[in-house]
Amino acid sequence: MKDSATAATPTLSKKPRMLLVGMPGADSSFYEMNIAQLPQGPRLHFLEWLFDALDMSSTNRRRIRLALKLENLFNPSRKTPYMGMRLIEYNLRDTLDISLMEYPKSNRWIVKHLKKNSDIAIVGMGIGCENRVYQAKKLCAEIRKARPDIKIILGSYGASSGKKLGVLTPADGTVLWDSEEEREEKKKKGLDFYKGEGVHDIRLWLRDVAGIDAGDPNTPLVSEAIADSGSTSSTGWKQWVKGRLGFVTMPKDSHKLVSAIGCSNKCGFCNTSKMFNREKTYLYKDAAKIFVPMETVYDRNAARPDYPPEATFFLMDENFMKDEKVMSACGMINFLDTAKELCGYIEQSGKNIHFGTFSDTRSLVNVREKDGDFKSLVRGGLTSIWIGIESHGDVFDKRGGATPEMVKSIVDELQSLGVVVIGSFIPGLPYHTEGPTQMFADEGLVKEEIRQSADLTPEEVESVFSELKKEREKSGRYDRLNIWEDFEWWKSLRTGARQVMSHSITGIVGLHKHMFRFSDYQFGHKFIPGYNESHIDGRRLEEIDEMMREGFYRENGPVALSSLLVMWQGFMNLKDSENDAEVRAATFNYWMVRRNIQRVMLASFAFNDRVFTKCSDTFLNRLATLFDQVGRYTPPDTAIHRKYQAVFNMYDQMNSSRSKAVAQKMADAFIRRHGKGIHETPVTGGVKEPAAAGIVV
Repeated sequence: MKDSATAATPTLSKKPRMLLVGMPGADSSFYEMNIAQLPQGPRLHFLEWLFDALDMSSTNRRRIRLALKLENLFNPSRKTPYMGMRLIEYNLRDTLDISLMEYPKSNRWIVKHLKKNSDIAIVGMGIGCENRVYQAKKLCAEIRKARPDIKIILGSYGASSGKKLGVLTPADGTVLWDSEEEREEKKKKGLDFYKGEGVHDIRLWLRDVAGIDAGDPNTPLVSEAIADSGSTSSTGWKQWVKGRLGFVTMPKDSHKLVSAIGCSNKCGFCNTSKMFNREKTYLYKDAAKIFVPMETVYDRNAARPDYPPEATFFLMDENFMKDEKVMSACGMINFLDTAKELCGYIEQSGKNIHFGTFSDTRSLVNVREKDGDFKSLVRGGLTSIWIGIESHGDVFDKRGGATPEMVKSIVDELQSLGVVVIGSFIPGLPYHTEGPTQMFADEGLVKEEIRQSADLTPEEVESVFSELKKEREKSGRYDRLNIWEDFEWWKSLRTGARQVMSHSITGIVGLHKHMFRFSDYQFGHKFIPGYNESHIDGRRLEEIDEMMREGFYRENGPVALSSLLVMWQGFMNLKDSENDAEVRAATFNYWMVRRNIQRVMLASFAFNDRVFTKCSDTFLNRLATLFDQVGRYTPPDTAIHRKYQAVFNMYDQMNSSRSKAVAQKMADAFIRRHGKGIHETPVTGGVKEPAAAGIVV
């Protein structure tokens, strides 16, 4: 990632200079903002008792917990690149001299930089979240005061929301997004419109406003693999300290690769669908072109003696495996076919390339119906998949007829193969209540509607009603669903990672200002007073949201660890396979766990329930089983495994022998305390075999 120092270096160029800038103070942690919501660590018993004794407000409790940082103990934090800005830079580098400040220090720092670099003619401001709109407006005013000659353009979700609400006006800058009404008006006049996609819209703005030829705005975008920061180890004195503590580990490869922009689904809670007018822009015509940058990264990594032989990506596409044919700027495309072709390229290459992506349940149902299982995806490198599970019922019609039981079987099968399922769950849906669950809110009214629709006899009405009830029971449809029953089902899925996001009308859909007062910690499809559609009071829904996040932590443990448990499950089930690609997947999962296991052992003190809040016995037993097995099993002897081992040893030798002894002692104590039922059959020589054959669940 490019830092501020790089951005501040002036360059000699005749091309117009442009500064792309994120919002100062924005949370840069990918996991914290999207998946691993707090708590991801323990809470102190005595502190919670003190809160209760003082009858402290939830806001003050949260502030104290955040200050202690215990809730972040198991929260991997790394800066994630602004993918939209990276696409702009990559696609417009021949037209503009672009510099990036993705996470600037402050408004003042930006203004000072612009004063120092008077040749910067354009500022592009990415407002990623709606709660940053007023800050962005203030920054625009400060820039205007310091540099009245500069042109300001604003993009992303926050910018479109600010325009919709009338907070951001032409006096602040040009918002590169047009509402549906503006689009229709421009279409009538034969004009192009801003559609929220940065490269297209900046090309259009450069042509129509700045008078700069940047090519046809509809030119297909080009994407490249962007490395996440924090994917390499520290150096110098920090590395020495980490070694004394036993926290040195080999690097983990991590990249983002944008394969499509926008989404064609119609989920009312999501900004992406609305912002891009339910349209999707594909960046690749076929799998071969997606595979090229992936293979390039792998070949570079494999050539390094100090780096693990792997390349991992998260493919940015809201529904990568959607089974539908569409016409795009790249031509006719079916992304389910493309996804399967990509898996084929990865498998046939024999290279240790892996990826995660997004999908809906309907697409996964289609894969399993065609292939019989999900092994083809795993052999093709799939290691994580983000699924909008949302609720027991198919509220947004994205399951293709899959019942709740089928959803659970899909999650179970994927995770048995080591694929971490990231499940998103939505409390506060229109049918949620804290009252009783009802298949029909008013059975009499339903029966009367049936009778009137076909003039049926009472017996015929009862027969039709009975069939309707059976159909609803099978699909999990309700008029009223107790929110806590839904939560119990969510927990039972035991997804490796999860996201809780209270249902609300988001910024570019509803006209309101309340959400702009929220912090990054609170923001993310959160409850907004006056825009709650469920049968639960808004303030109560806010409480439920936090209770559910804590409930997930207690039941399934922190996301970082529950994800490792899924990976270990995949290793145990695939390590003895006769298929080379499945062995490769098992080896990858093994080393994902092995590189982190000592740090997890050292942090196991956080599960001491005499001091901290208790996690479930089921989770603690699964973690104890992992501690027991990780020292007893290894992958088959392959070239990839040997390279992993060599690189691991290179970094592990930096850890002090004392830290290793302490870690093992803590793990042994943890096993004794929580390892009830662990079968410890001693085995010797080679790859260790489990005491019982079969699938590990």
